Amino acid sequence: MTMVTRPLREDERRSIVNLATPGSMLSVGLIPTLFVFIVTFAVGIWIERALGLYGALGLTWPAMIAAVAAMGFGHYLYRKTEPLISKEREAHALDLAAGTAVCSTFEAVDALRVEELEDEGSAYYLKLSDGRVLFLQGQYLYQYEGRGEDEDGKPAQANFPSNRFTVERTAGSHMVLDMIDFGRLMPVSGVLPPFTLDERSDDNVPNDGDILTIDFETLRHKAGFVSLSR
Repeated sequence: MTMVTRPLREDERRSIVNLATPGSMLSVGLIPTLFVFIVTFAVGIWIERALGLYGALGLTWPAMIAAVAAMGFGHYLYRKTEPLISKEREAHALDLAAGTAVCSTFEAVDALRVEELEDEGSAYYLKLSDGRVLFLQGQYLYQYEGRGEDEDGKPAQANFPSNRFTVERTAGSHMVLDMIDFGRLMPVSGVLPPFTLDERSDDNVPNDGDILTIDFETLRHKAGFVSLSR
């Protein structure tokens, strides 16, 4: 593995500034709070109709009750998510202070794919040429796998997994900015089942970008492993 740094591009800096802004994560709680308001409002109207009070009370009381419920839920959600959001904003502030991207180039000799659960993103264990194991996971991998379409509306080109690639990340939050310098496409040699709830609760799931010292071959012994080797 080789590592170099480069200055952040202006478009990257603008994106990070948006993420570091205090109101950047407002939409995270806005949608579920609005959903609570709509559901509570609808239930209130249904109760009024069921009791024959719709004409007498109108929409005022259901709207007031829905507003109180939505504000209460919004406050609860804010208290639960604010510590995490604040931590992320601080990390992005460090990105801006550093002003650089960390570019790590990897040479891989084998790859195992982990089946995706819901929308957590693709995940891979990649055996590196020095014997260590790189773990990558995230929705950002979709575009490099050739999923979807490119900017011209054509099928995206598949570049990953590859026997060589460079991951560009921010210096503070380690957010992926881009993947470049792909070598030869390298089909995965096997597929692992999704991470279990027990693995997640026990913090046995690696983080995106972790470099592990585990024996790559032991991964093939996990229950549910499917070999694709020829």
